[in-house]
Amino acid sequence: VTRYHLYEVSKRLYKQKTEIESYLRRRTGELFSLEDQIWIYDLTNTYFEGEKEESEKAYYGRSKEKRNDAKLLSLALVVDRYGFVKYSRIYEGNIRESKTLKKTLEDMRGEENNKVGKQVIVMDAGIATEDNLALLRGEGYDYVCVPLSKPDTKLPAREEEELSTFQDQRGNQIQAQWVNFPEEVDNFLYIKSEMKEKKEKSIQELHCQRYEAGLQAIKEGIVKKGGIKRVEKVYERLGRLKEKYPSVHRLYEVEIKKEGEIVKEISWQKVKEGKEPGAYFLRTTFSDKDERTVWDIYNTEREIEACFRTLKTDLKLRPIYHQKDRASEAHIYGAVLAYTLVNSIRHQLKAQGIHYDWSNIVRMMNSQKVVTTSLQTSGG
Repeated sequence: VTRYHLYEVSKRLYKQKTEIESYLRRRTGELFSLEDQIWIYDLTNTYFEGEKEESEKAYYGRSKEKRNDAKLLSLALVVDRYGFVKYSRIYEGNIRESKTLKKTLEDMRGEENNKVGKQVIVMDAGIATEDNLALLRGEGYDYVCVPLSKPDTKLPAREEEELSTFQDQRGNQIQAQWVNFPEEVDNFLYIKSEMKEKKEKSIQELHCQRYEAGLQAIKEGIVKKGGIKRVEKVYERLGRLKEKYPSVHRLYEVEIKKEGEIVKEISWQKVKEGKEPGAYFLRTTFSDKDERTVWDIYNTEREIEACFRTLKTDLKLRPIYHQKDRASEAHIYGAVLAYTLVNSIRHQLKAQGIHYDWSNIVRMMNSQKVVTTSLQTSGG
């Protein structure tokens, strides 16, 4: 069996994609008694090696792996709270995430998907545009997401005793409080995460240090013999520095003194603090759920992140070397089917308290050997 045989098999499987996915949606629910009320929707992309000049789907776009030099294909997935794939679709590499939700809902309105009523849709901010949220409300779906932008209304003052406090699976403190914005059609839940606060503070401090180091390098260039002193060149350096640190440069006020076309001095000071670290909002249609339940629903999004990580790292989804679109799509769908097998195994292991990732499972099982020996006895 060569790889060309496997390529041919993957193409034949891809022709039956709709029937296979429909069967797997039913079968996983029967095998594992899954409650299928939460769907998590997101997109990722994978890149090509080669020019792909004749491709109709490979385009340059915003690469999740920072491979902006390579053409991309996008993979849309819907998974349930246990990580099982409910739906997949392959899009052009430059498609905007927000443009795919309507098509996904249309594709998923099959007979088996209407037996349990309307699902709760969990998505990230890139998909949660106002048009998409209006579409979901019109179709009767509930949803939980991070809003694209904070509400314009001023956030009311919060008292510590008003916050609902609980712990995540790792024992880190989470604080939550419902916030009423009369101008908004949805409900907003304010979240403050202890671990997220530590992480964001650390990142912001590091970026501030690096931004100030960049400003210091510009300053040294101004006073150094042969350094960059011309006004337009100094502004170019400053612009590149701001582009490199977009989250912190607006916290500083930079003053440039010049004589003619020559910069004589540059100074700066930090004039404001960044956004509240560790704090974010969840936007939802729910009004009858407690804070912990809504937070738990949103955190099922980690399942699709784990799915993408397994696809790309363990199952070698990237890069793609095929030249024809059909072969490329079959390659991606083959990885999705492989992930279904991986997740079935991991789901059963988790039920036994074993939470290893796939690479660890493969490493352990590689040490197991099976030998089959046939012997003929004296009786034949």
